[in-house]
Amino acid sequence: MFQECLEKWRQKEKEFAIKMIQKELNLLKVEFAPDEAFKDRDVKLTYNDWKEETYEVKSDDKSIETWNICFEFACNKKPSWIFNSKADFIVYQIWWEYYIRERWVLLALLSNMQKEEVKWWDWNRARMFLVNKDKLNLLFNKI
Repeated sequence: MFQECLEKWRQKEKEFAIKMIQKELNLLKVEFAPDEAFKDRDVKLTYNDWKEETYEVKSDDKSIETWNICFEFACNKKPSWIFNSKADFIVYQIWWEYYIRERWVLLALLSNMQKEEVKWWDWNRARMFLVNKDKLNLLFNKI
């Protein structure tokens, strides 16, 4: 089951990279985490010798049913990806659409937003914020 989920997430990262390749004419190189070597980002895009951007790609397949966006902020009583990532940008894929925001801006927006905290997944080890999907445009810019 874990391997299937991992492959699903890697596919989403590839789909994001393809979207960026189609959008950005001056993109020179795309790098993915080889064998999960990048613990702090998923994708790195190089535009020229001096401009590189890193991305954390997330998805919430349940949002179509729940009308919420879910942000895991802790697991096993330790900070989760949103705090540990060193990526420049967070990319959120919902259905076939992609949304993007600078990581530090997203953290600031989430800290000031009304949200519900829930425990879920892996025997309630994960703690998450649920934000109503109507606020998606306040958190992200659509790609």
